[in-house]
Amino acid sequence: MGSPQAVAASALQRWLFAAAIAVAAGQVVFGSRLPAEEYWVTMTAAWTAALFLVWQRGSETVATAGATSRVLGAVAAIVTLVSLGAAPAYHTVDRVLPVAAGAGIALAASGPRGWWRHRRELLLLTLPLMNPLPNRVRDGLAPSIQPLTTWCAMSIDRAAGFPITADGNVLRMPNESLNVVSGCSGLQGIARLWVLAALVVALFETSARQKIALFASAILIGFLVNAARIAVLAVAVLRGENAMFEYWHVGLGATLFTLASTTVACLAWWQIFRRWRPPPPEGGAPCLVH
Repeated sequence: MGSPQAVAASALQRWLFAAAIAVAAGQVVFGSRLPAEEYWVTMTAAWTAALFLVWQRGSETVATAGATSRVLGAVAAIVTLVSLGAAPAYHTVDRVLPVAAGAGIALAASGPRGWWRHRRELLLLTLPLMNPLPNRVRDGLAPSIQPLTTWCAMSIDRAAGFPITADGNVLRMPNESLNVVSGCSGLQGIARLWVLAALVVALFETSARQKIALFASAILIGFLVNAARIAVLAVAVLRGENAMFEYWHVGLGATLFTLASTTVACLAWWQIFRRWRPPPPEGGAPCLVH
C-alpha cells in the first residue's frame, strides 16, 4: 500500500479527471442548445480528444496545485459553464470557453505549470477558434481564393462539355451567371479538414514530414471538393433547375460533399501513414504498427 499522501494525491487526480469530464459534458450539452452546429461539433471533438490525452497520461498527471490555484481554476471552469448555459444565442466569445475551462482545470491540477504540462490538450481546445472560420478571417482571405475557385469550377464544367466561362468571381453561361461569393470559396471546408488534421496530429505520433503532408493535403482536398460542388451548382443554373441548385447548395447534396471531402482526406492520410512510416531502429526487430 502507498503512503497516505500518495493515496490522497491519487484520489485528487481521479476527482480532477471526473471534474474535467463534467465540465466537458456541461459545455457540450449547453453548446447543443445554440444554433451553431459547426461550433458544437468542433467543441465536442476537441474535448473528447483532450480528455483522451489526459486519460492516456495516467500516472504522469500529478496533482500538485496549491489551494489558491485550485480555487481559481474551479472558478474559471464554473464561469465558462455559466456563461455558455446562460447564453440565449451563439456569440464569438463562446469560441474561447473550451480552452478557458481547460486552462482552469490545468491550473487546479498542477498550478501555473499545468498550462505547459497540458499544452497539447489546451491546443486541442483552441480548435473552436478555427472552426467555424470567423467571418472576418474568411472575408479577408476569400478575395484571393475566389477567382481560383471560379476558374477550377469552370475547368471541371468545360471538361464535361458545358459552355461555361469564368470572369473573375463569376461563372457565365449563355443565358445565366453564378457569382462565387466568399462563403463558397472553399475556406470553410478547408477549416473543417484542418480540425481533423489537428486531431490526427495530436492523437498519433507523426513526423514533421507527415504533419506538413496532413495539413497541405487538407488544403488541397478541401479546395478541390468545393470547386467540384461549385461546378455542379453552375450546371444547375445552366439548366434552370432550381430544385437541383438548392439540393447541392444547402440541402443534402451539400452534406454529401462534406462527407466526400472527409472520406478523400482520410484515404489520403492513410496513404501518408502507410508510405511514410518511420524506419525501424537499426539492429532491432521490425516495428509493428497496430
